[in-house]
Amino acid sequence: MVTKFQFSALLVSIFIISACGGGGGGGGSDSAPIVSGPPTVSITSSSSKGYTTENTTITWSSSNATSCTASDSWSGTKTTSGNENYSFSSQGNYTFTLSCSGSGGSASDSVTIEVFDYKKVVDVVPDNYEWEAYTNAMIIDWFPPGNLNGVYSETWFRNFAVAGWGNTFPLETSVTEPNESSLTVNYSGTDSSDRPINLNLAFNEWNQDVLDLYEVGESEPSYGLINVSFVDLNVSAFTPYSQTQIDEGIVYTTVGQILAETLDGLKTYILPTIYGSETQTADLPTGSRTMTGDSIFYFHEVNYESSNTYNVNIAATGTASLDFNFVEGSFSGELVIDEYMDLVEFLTGNGPNALYTSIPTVTMTVSGSIAGDAFGGELSLNDTVNDIVLTGYLEGRLYGPDGQEMAASMTFYDAGDNPDDFTLGAGLMIGQ
Repeated sequence: MVTKFQFSALLVSIFIISACGGGGGGGGSDSAPIVSGPPTVSITSSSSKGYTTENTTITWSSSNATSCTASDSWSGTKTTSGNENYSFSSQGNYTFTLSCSGSGGSASDSVTIEVFDYKKVVDVVPDNYEWEAYTNAMIIDWFPPGNLNGVYSETWFRNFAVAGWGNTFPLETSVTEPNESSLTVNYSGTDSSDRPINLNLAFNEWNQDVLDLYEVGESEPSYGLINVSFVDLNVSAFTPYSQTQIDEGIVYTTVGQILAETLDGLKTYILPTIYGSETQTADLPTGSRTMTGDSIFYFHEVNYESSNTYNVNIAATGTASLDFNFVEGSFSGELVIDEYMDLVEFLTGNGPNALYTSIPTVTMTVSGSIAGDAFGGELSLNDTVNDIVLTGYLEGRLYGPDGQEMAASMTFYDAGDNPDDFTLGAGLMIGQ
C-alpha cells in the first residue's frame, strides 16, 4: 500500500527525471548555438618606407578567425595576431598580404612598403662602385715668384675662376672605388673663364702618403692628409677619418678638400668634393627641420698696400646651422668661422699650434632654394667693422634615409670696394 507521503515523493522523482531527460511533456527548451560573425583582418608596418640597413616590423590582428596564411612578400601559416621583424636585401616595393578564415567566412588585408637602398661611405662597397658626387671648384692663377711693391713672395695672386655653381658653370664630378684601397676622382667641365677642366686623380695604397691632421683643441686626429704626386700635378687632399664620422653619426656622405697644383706652381685647383648616397626622390623629407654640422675652409688672404703687404694661405674651421623648409622649397642659415691656422702648418700636421689670433670670428649667411635633394644659394659676409666682405655660392645635397644627413661645398671671393685687400677660397660643410 502506498501512503500519501510516498506517492508525493514518487511524483517529485518522476518530474525531476522528466525535466532532466527532455522527455515528452517537459517544460525545458534547447540552448541557441553560438554563431560567429565574418572575420576581420588588419595589418600595418612600422613605417610606409623601409631601408636595407634597417629592420621593419609587420604587425597584424584579426577577429572571428581561426587560421591565417601569409602571401606575396612573406609566406606560411601565421597566428591570428602577432608581429615580425623583416630586413630587406634589395630596393623595391614589398607587399605583405594576410588572409584569415573562420566559421563566418574569410577576409584579407595587405600593406606595401617602399624599400630604399643606401650605401654607407664608412663601409666596404662592391668593387668599382660609383658614388654620387659633385664639386664647386675655384681655380687660382699665380704670378711667378718675385717682388711686388718691394716685397718678395712665391705666391702673388694673379686671377681666379670658378666652376660648379649649379648649372651656371657645370662641372661633372665622378668618384669611383675600384677596390677597398683605391679611389678615383674625375673632374670635367669649363670654368667661368671659359677654360676646360679635365682632371683624373687616382689614389691608391701605393702612390699616397697619409699624415694625421688635428683640429684646434683635439688630441686625436680628425682628418687624414693624402699627398700624391702625379705626372703634371702635386695633390693634397684632407678628408675626415671614418671613425670621426661614425662618432658624429655621419655615415652616408663624406667630404674631401683637394688642392691640386701644377708642377710650375702657377695654377692651383681648389676642389671641395662631396660624395655619398644621395637621398632618393620618394624618400625626401617633408615639413621643416634644422640641421647642424662642422665646416672646414681654405682661404687666400691678400693685401697689396705697401705699408701692410701680406699674402697668406689659411685653413679655417667652424660650425654651420641651416633651416630647411621643404614645404616652401627654401633654406637659410649661418656658417661661423672661428679658428684660423696657417695652411702650410696645417698641411704638416701642426695647424693647431700655428693659429692666427688677429683674424676675428666671422659669420656668413646663406639663403636659397631646394630642388629635390639639392639645395643652393648665395653666400655672403659683410663685416664693416673688420672690413671683411665675402660673396660666394653654396651648393649641397641631402644624403641617406629621409635626408637625415647633409653636405655642401662652397666657393667665395671678395666683393669689396678695395681691390688691394681681399679674400677668396673654398670650403666644405657636413652635418645632420
